[in-house]
Order: sequence, then C-alpha cells, then structure tokens
Amino acid sequence: MNQTIDEGWTPLLVFTITWYVFMTTTAGCQIPGGLFVPGMIIGCAIGSMVNNLKNAICPECNPVVGQSYEIMGCGAMLAGFTRQTYSLAVIMLETTQQINFFIPIVLTILTASSTGKIFVRASLYERALRMKNLPLLRNHVPKSQTETTAYQIMTALVLTVEGIVSVEYLQDIL
Repeated sequence: MNQTIDEGWTPLLVFTITWYVFMTTTAGCQIPGGLFVPGMIIGCAIGSMVNNLKNAICPECNPVVGQSYEIMGCGAMLAGFTRQTYSLAVIMLETTQQINFFIPIVLTILTASSTGKIFVRASLYERALRMKNLPLLRNHVPKSQTETTAYQIMTALVLTVEGIVSVEYLQDIL
C-alpha cells in the first residue's frame, strides 16, 4: 500500500494532465466537443490520487472499499463546473448502486458546488451560452427593464399565418 511518488502516481498524473488538456481545448473551441465525460474522467483520476495520497500518508488507516474516492472525485469535479447538485447526486448514486455513499457524495457535491460559486458565479455551460450570445433566461429582471410594459415593446399590427404557406407569401407579408 505504501507507494512512492514514482511508482503509481506518475502514470495517473500524466493521464489526468492529458485529459485536462483535451478538456480545456474542447471547451475553448466553438465545436461541441463534450465536457461531461472528460470531467468525469478527470474527477475519477483526482479522486484516485487523493486515495493514493491517503494510503501513502497513513498506510495503517482502513483501506477504502471499492472506488468511493473515485466516485466522490467525479461528483466533485462535475459539481464544480456544472453547478448541478441534486441531479448529480442521483447520477452518482446510480453509478455506485450503494445507498451508504449518499451522505459522502451529497456533502462532496455541495462543497464543490459552493466552492465553485465563490470563485465564478456562472457554470461553465452558462458561460458558453453567453459567449455564443444565445438567449438565457435570468433569475431576475434587469433594473433598466423593471418599468417596461408589454404595450411599449409590442406592435399594434399583428400579422398571423394560417397553416402552411409559401415563402413568397411570407415575403409579401413582410
């Protein structure tokens, strides 16, 4: 159980750094590259490193049964950048199929999500939507729009189309 840094850590560290580079590259591109599965992989690798560190520091401690550190690392990583809480806890519990991991997983997810909110308010997905200028509903009305009514922004002449129409008809209306 007592590992040095060179024995089991180097491949795991190289694996984690490689996947991190892949994930940050796809996050910065304007293509759908996927962030959820790479986030899971990186979280599992970090959880495994924490487990190895615990075993190296305290070899006489009780060994952890199964992959609980990997699952908690996965949940923490995903909660950190997606800001999901309850749905992510359900996903992680379905992954483990062990109800005794409920409290550790929920505490890990809430801690990671709260820590992420301290540093960056919006999740990675919300930031991606804003970068692409896609419409995103807000939790509150901007101060400049609190007094605006529907009458002020709508037109009095409403045009409607019945059923399926041709493009020429739509051009004539517009």
